[in-house]
Amino acid sequence: MAVAVAECGIFDGIFMDLWSERAEAAPGPDGIAHLYHGNRVEALVSLVKRIREAVGDDFLIIVNTRTEKIPRSAPYVNGAFIETWDAAYPRERILEIEKALSWYEANLRYPQVNCLDIAKSPSEPWDSPANRQLVRAFTTLGLTHSNGYILINGKPQDYGGHFWYPFFDAPLGRPIGAKGETYKNRDGLFIREFTNGWAVYNRSGKVQVIELPQEVSSWSSGVKDKRRHTLADLDGEIYLKAEAPPAADVNGDGVVNIQDLVIVANAF
Repeated sequence: MAVAVAECGIFDGIFMDLWSERAEAAPGPDGIAHLYHGNRVEALVSLVKRIREAVGDDFLIIVNTRTEKIPRSAPYVNGAFIETWDAAYPRERILEIEKALSWYEANLRYPQVNCLDIAKSPSEPWDSPANRQLVRAFTTLGLTHSNGYILINGKPQDYGGHFWYPFFDAPLGRPIGAKGETYKNRDGLFIREFTNGWAVYNRSGKVQVIELPQEVSSWSSGVKDKRRHTLADLDGEIYLKAEAPPAADVNGDGVVNIQDLVIVANAF
């Protein structure tokens, strides 16, 4: 099946659900896997290895790992889908997700397509202050720790209930800074520069005040043209430089032209 998908020329890759290298969690019936490999983990690793050998390098393989490390599958996999269905995200859970994302960024094969799948609070409206803060925190976690993606889900198992937040529309541009860097060595306060601004993610345990090299505007709070900004704990923000291009600058090169139109057209 994977070879047929690769050869048809329509798709860029495949996604495989419920991926685990723990014997007690690996999916599939024991009987079939044991006939060929002795256990289900061996079957999964052999499967993804043989798929990679058959489809070559120019084909994406993404697996749903939740937050589990997959060292044996990593040489063959381009991305992890970090699926979560939490009703709430305490600090320990956020740290678990953050560490998992950093591991995938460091260990999976290029090109990488890692994705955070985060559930909004099911007890509140999608645009409540708590859900907007959740989105800011996890979006900036992803921006400061990866070159990946984020998906916001509705209630558990509501696969069609995905939400687009205005925070996603910030014309941040392309990353310039390294992943996982802290602001002035403050534990739990992360910052990453982009062509049009900075993403900042705070899980330090307290409110933080940051000062950026130039006047910037906060994308969500509405604070304009200031160097010093205050950021709550378990929150995140995007700070745009004064000369940030309009949102129509899809490729983040500083101008709006036919190249942006081509990118938009190819997305349909």
